[in-house]
Amino acid sequence: MAGQYSIDLRTNNGVFARLASWFTGGRLVTPDKGRINGPSSAFGRVGDYNISDTRAMQISAVWACVRIITNVVSSLPIELYRDSDEGKKPLESTHPLYLLVKRRPNRYMTSHDFRKAMNLQLALFGNAYALKTRNASGDVISVIPLQAPNVSVVLDDEGELWYVVERETGLEKYRSEDIFHLKGIGTSGLVGLSPIANSSRTLGVTIAMEDQQGDFYANGAKTPKILTTGEILSKQQREQLRENFQTIAEGPVRDRLWILEAGFDTRDVQISPADAQTLESRNFQVAEIARIWGIPPHLIGDVEKSTSWGSGIEQQNQAFIQYTLMEYFKSWESAIKLSLINDEVVDDRQIDVQHNADVLLRGDSKARSAFLKQMTSGGIYTINEARARENLPPVDGGDEIRIQVQNQPINEAPPESGASS
Repeated sequence: MAGQYSIDLRTNNGVFARLASWFTGGRLVTPDKGRINGPSSAFGRVGDYNISDTRAMQISAVWACVRIITNVVSSLPIELYRDSDEGKKPLESTHPLYLLVKRRPNRYMTSHDFRKAMNLQLALFGNAYALKTRNASGDVISVIPLQAPNVSVVLDDEGELWYVVERETGLEKYRSEDIFHLKGIGTSGLVGLSPIANSSRTLGVTIAMEDQQGDFYANGAKTPKILTTGEILSKQQREQLRENFQTIAEGPVRDRLWILEAGFDTRDVQISPADAQTLESRNFQVAEIARIWGIPPHLIGDVEKSTSWGSGIEQQNQAFIQYTLMEYFKSWESAIKLSLINDEVVDDRQIDVQHNADVLLRGDSKARSAFLKQMTSGGIYTINEARARENLPPVDGGDEIRIQVQNQPINEAPPESGASS
């Protein structure tokens, strides 16, 4: 694709900000002076085409990839445990962290709504930020999402990490203790790299193809024309002819009446199927976009080719978890332990966080039944633990570990019935 390739990487377009973006990893810029939690759009340019989060999300493959990651990661339960000498125990439902993560992160949204907003920004921008509020005891009791394009991360000369947020009234600085930060992959360790910025050329090709195809159908699906005549025209005649036919070509389809006289003829500008390859190119772009976000192509509707993600649904889901979703899980788990747990409370330092991805690997009822039978008969699960995985209530006596005894030394076998003593 012809044209200059340029991407603004910071919220601030100044020279210093551009230099600083090299250190912090960078992300696409917003042209707005947006609200701290208002509408905002990351923005860049590749050649003649604008690349933004808004425009990228209008590509169906991008929407599908981001939607799948956001919905799946947001729907999986986050389990909170407290480590002890007796093993892991579920965190008390009255604990501030439990209420924050599992119930209501702020008074405006549910836990699911909060996680969707954060995961969407993490998938698009490589970063997601939320402003924390603490109570008098130092426990975090509220987290409100910020717009990632409006946030810059700065490490000053004293080694203090600051988050500079663009608000209606100007820039406002927050200490790292006041921000809950989810990071994607990055070079600095301070911020993640934006998938949109670092894949802008691929997205630019897709946008160019969509725009050109849209122009083609908006023009009545008409190909360019060549007018021919055996006469030699003057410059004035050529200009008059171009003006007349340009008006016809650009008008409504129903008003395009071509009247040829004076020996004029018309023919289409032919493009060979090998040069066009419109459908093949569009399908290739779907696979390219799926590769950016690490999505198995069949999950976004590309089922024409065989997949290397596994032969069965369970194997494909396992690969999706390992190679794509695990990074999102770890981002959440490490950020919660670093930023939302009150280190001033000694007992809270033993809190552990883990996503429960078993729901993606449940398989069919036959496979689940065989798995649970094996785990309980082997003494790994109690009956109640197995029932809990099926959302069934506990039963009396179901908390004891049981094990089948089948193979034993022959000299320890019980005597047969009726044998002489």
